[in-house]
Amino acid sequence: MLGIYWRKLFFFASLFVVMGLGIYFFSQQFSSAAVNDDAIIGGETGYYNAKINISSNGQVTINDKKAKGLIHSEKDYEEFRYLVLDAPGKYIDFLQIELLYPDNIGSSQIEPIIYAVHGVGSSNYYYQNNNTLVYQAQSISPNASFTIVARFPKNSIEVSFWQKIIAYLSSIPFWIWLVISLVLPITTLVILLYVFLKTSNVWRTRKNKEVISIPPEDITPALAGVLLDGKVSARTIAATLFDLARRGYISIINRGGKYEFGNVKANLDINNPNKTVGLKTFEKILLSKIFTPGVMKSTTDDVQMRIGSHVFSRKVAEVYLAIYEDVTRRGYFLKNPSLVHAHYKSVGLILFFVGIIGLVLGIWLTPDPKYLLLMWAAMIFSAWLIIKIAPEYPPLTNFGMRSRREWVKFRNYLRQDTPIDYKNGMQEKFEIYLPYAVAFGCEAEWSARFFDSPFRPPEWYTSSKPVVIIEDFVTGLFPVISFIGQELAQSREPIVE
Repeated sequence: MLGIYWRKLFFFASLFVVMGLGIYFFSQQFSSAAVNDDAIIGGETGYYNAKINISSNGQVTINDKKAKGLIHSEKDYEEFRYLVLDAPGKYIDFLQIELLYPDNIGSSQIEPIIYAVHGVGSSNYYYQNNNTLVYQAQSISPNASFTIVARFPKNSIEVSFWQKIIAYLSSIPFWIWLVISLVLPITTLVILLYVFLKTSNVWRTRKNKEVISIPPEDITPALAGVLLDGKVSARTIAATLFDLARRGYISIINRGGKYEFGNVKANLDINNPNKTVGLKTFEKILLSKIFTPGVMKSTTDDVQMRIGSHVFSRKVAEVYLAIYEDVTRRGYFLKNPSLVHAHYKSVGLILFFVGIIGLVLGIWLTPDPKYLLLMWAAMIFSAWLIIKIAPEYPPLTNFGMRSRREWVKFRNYLRQDTPIDYKNGMQEKFEIYLPYAVAFGCEAEWSARFFDSPFRPPEWYTSSKPVVIIEDFVTGLFPVISFIGQELAQSREPIVE
């Protein structure tokens, strides 16, 4: 299964790179700046000359320096446009630009244009010979802007692939842009609404105040947590660590703020099925992330070092996937939640990229006023919501919905504020139910119910500090387990939700 996720990660990474390169090369076609203006206005004589050569293959040189982004393909012609001066910062008496164009283009086929504003005394153009067009300007102020344009017959000059794409997109009628700019964002909103409506009725928890005091099924806290939340989280990992400790697979030692995990079963070998009796697949993988082979203990620093040795952890991702496979095999979900998450996130990412491309194209190609850009922005936002919401709501089966309602009743019991006396074996129940409380996010409420009773630390927990009341136990243990759970969860491969 990890191979599938890596392929998806590779696909979207490649898509992102291609989209970025496409936007970059696309944007380069709109550049009007070619060389530093000093190549034209350098010197102190007040008379400046530049020679521009346009070849039939579309290559442009200015004073023998190559320039890009100056040839633009339009619907009916090819256009050369060059911003010669833009506020040069000093007074220029006279400026002359010689434009050499291919011999196969006659002067009668060219449409010269000059844009001179903000202080240009006079400007003109004339044909020096059959393939040279000369632009001139006089009395140019320091704040002036001077642009020269030459329009050539269609296909008389070769243009780049990107310019052909731009010309094609520019020729699309406005009403088609309008339809595209409406249909795609609306489609994204419909998908978002579909995801919400399809799942919200399943996951909307009614005000169920019913209570049951024992777990409705014999499943691990991790599976119960996924059944209630729809996904694996840092709490799922923390709850599993508590449960493994309670069941005697690991011990936790608090040495004055320095924590160690002990491998209680010395012969534990996750690669040997005969030595991992009673462990779920995801529990074996999680233990292998905490303990290296043959090592009897592991400190929190050791765990962090192993987490930090890789950008992402495959083992933690395997823990996630194994939990999802387990809850799916038990019939709680219509489909494996990890596949549902991946499916909707893929849809959301594709729509997100399409929205980005549409926004970029709209900035350059749609006519003013650019109100249609709001639709593309709405599409991007909706796609982002799909990416964020989809992992929250995998589809439950009817059996899964019935089971979930029962587990909600048990969670209600853990959340009650009625104090509990330790007599009649309730401390043992406190330890048994504690991992479920962690998975459900109500460990504080569950622990608070025992604050008025004497407390005996569990056999699997040792502390160098006295543990007299349950508050000593809670404040000493909960933060580090939560921290390790969070660190492990964040280290998973990001494609696994």
